Amino acid sequence: MANHSSGFSKRQLSAKNITINNTVTGRKSSDDGQLWIVSEYFYPCDNATGRIMTVIAGRLSLARPVNVITTTQDTDSAKATLPNPMILRIKGSRLSKDSLLQRPFRIMLLSFRLFFAILRKVKKNDTLVSVTNPTVLTFLIRFGKMMKGFKAVLIVHDVFPENMVATGLIKATNPLYHLIRVGFNKSLDQYNAVLVIGRDMEQLMKQKIRDPHKVHYIPNFAEPDNITPSDKKSNPVIRQLGLENKLVILFTGNIGRAQNVNFLCSLLLSVKQLAEVHFLFIGDGAMKEMLSEFIRENGLNNATLLPAMNRDQENVFLNAGDIGLVSMNPGLKGMGVPSKTYSYMAAAKPILAFVEPGSEIDLLVKERALGWSADPRDLDSCIQILAGLNGQWDEIRGKGGIARKTCQQYHTPEVYTSKLTEIINSI
Repeated sequence: MANHSSGFSKRQLSAKNITINNTVTGRKSSDDGQLWIVSEYFYPCDNATGRIMTVIAGRLSLARPVNVITTTQDTDSAKATLPNPMILRIKGSRLSKDSLLQRPFRIMLLSFRLFFAILRKVKKNDTLVSVTNPTVLTFLIRFGKMMKGFKAVLIVHDVFPENMVATGLIKATNPLYHLIRVGFNKSLDQYNAVLVIGRDMEQLMKQKIRDPHKVHYIPNFAEPDNITPSDKKSNPVIRQLGLENKLVILFTGNIGRAQNVNFLCSLLLSVKQLAEVHFLFIGDGAMKEMLSEFIRENGLNNATLLPAMNRDQENVFLNAGDIGLVSMNPGLKGMGVPSKTYSYMAAAKPILAFVEPGSEIDLLVKERALGWSADPRDLDSCIQILAGLNGQWDEIRGKGGIARKTCQQYHTPEVYTSKLTEIINSI
């Protein structure tokens, strides 16, 4: 799940919801050094990274003390009810992450602020777990590790700088791109472990790092204990829009440069004659205005665009549809995995994936038979899938049930943190 606007409820951060099996993970003694988690996004930020890193910190903190360094400020008077973590909040930035002009300066500023906090706080024999936000910090940690002697684990959500080429921000022939790529690949070699969230990403990272044994595949997770499937026809959003009798294709979260919005616009226009199908977009992002203008200029009545909803309303917006839609730009295979996929699954929504063949979501959908997947470069195939869904309610519900069971078995915080702890204890 991606961008939503406000903090988490106390219910979502309660000790009950972040319990970890200590008998599986074990405890480390104080002689093993402290555990640090570094993330630009953390509670009360509830975008995908913020939520994921908050849940990870909370669950790990039940097995051992955890310290967090973040640039996210806590403006909520109700503090997080995490059991143990000491949260160090350093100064953030007002520069916009959606502005192409401001974003590079924002990344640099936050990266250096986090890096200097690491140098002040993290000691020899400590273990630092960082995520690939902000990107330059991944490069800087290399030097912090050399200077201070701590161990470092990197959780890769986005592969930089290759993702810049795939989203059109820089050309692969640009000498600056080559220089950045070499520098980041050398930085990856310095980490004790590199965790990836997709099998396609695993293949790519093993090409970027000298010791492929450092690369570990741990898929992302949702929280099926918090997400409860419900009937679409009783959903307040659906009822307000009068979509009870439509086949609603739901897209939630970030409407950004990686989500292949140009393709989605072409798809909306191509299937406008399918009167039974309606697309519901709930989210924000850099490409939201472009999508809104396209819908308005073409007079499309088969799509509705709503603002992002707070995460404490996830049982509302995740159930405001029949099928969960995932789309990614061609060329991004191995560079990211949309976390919204697992939230759809937790809500018992089958997945409609317009992604490259062989990407993590394509593999997941096909291996588990929990939805439909097509290459977005083949628009006709995508249209045929949508046309074939009309009236197939038993198949849709059946695949939705498989999706939820798969999430409950393989994509929970307990599964993720158990594997993460084994890696931390092994380095």
